[in-house]
Amino acid sequence: MSGNANSEARVRITIGDRSIEAKLADSDAARDFASLLPLTLSMNDLFRREKFATLPRAISEQGKRTHDYAVGTIGYWPPGPDVAIFYRQDGERIPHPGLIVLGKIKAGVEALNVPGAIRATIELSCARRVENWKMNVKRFLILGVALFCTLFGAVAMSEQRPQQHIQIAEIEIDPAQLDSYKAAVTEQIEAAVRLEPGVLVLYSVSKKDNPAHVTVFEIYRDREAYLAHLQAPHFLRYKATVDKMVRSLKLIPVDPVMLGTKAK
Repeated sequence: MSGNANSEARVRITIGDRSIEAKLADSDAARDFASLLPLTLSMNDLFRREKFATLPRAISEQGKRTHDYAVGTIGYWPPGPDVAIFYRQDGERIPHPGLIVLGKIKAGVEALNVPGAIRATIELSCARRVENWKMNVKRFLILGVALFCTLFGAVAMSEQRPQQHIQIAEIEIDPAQLDSYKAAVTEQIEAAVRLEPGVLVLYSVSKKDNPAHVTVFEIYRDREAYLAHLQAPHFLRYKATVDKMVRSLKLIPVDPVMLGTKAK
């Protein structure tokens, strides 16, 4: 991503019925932070000047480092690793190692000026989400078949037919429930491949830099096999189990160009 593209990146912070907009900095740290979004965080209060929460993982420290702050500053505190939003100035300096500036709230920061902890959802603004979604769709459509060719077993190749139902599922998981989701999807895939003759391939992967973004590659013998899979007891049990864990789900139908594999 170019620096110029990121300079336009904006996020929306929702606190109760209030939504405020912020502009991200043009830095590797801000881009890495954006890759974690959306996040719903329980943010504690510190010194009646800031709300902070621990991130799911450490992010890049490549960005402007400072020991000062302004009202509206969004900063990264590496020892946490925490994100902090400053809503009041108390004149104190930030101790070593200082803050990495992630962005700035221009207006509405007073929504954070309440006693105690708050629950906040931080997400890319609508325009940015649409742009990222289009980029992801294009990328997965181009790369999806290539991944099929290199990762999938001989069964998919030997049983390939023009009428096969093939799709990609993009799933955003609540990071706090990621381990529980992995256990549920593992159980579901193992049961589906073992019990359903029409399920040829189910392959679940997650992004290295954002483990809560899961992609599932699916090949079924035909559409009828796919519809039967949706009614299978193990799949219905999986859907009920992960209902509160899944933040978003996108299904992308694809057509095979060439599915190649090397038999073991």
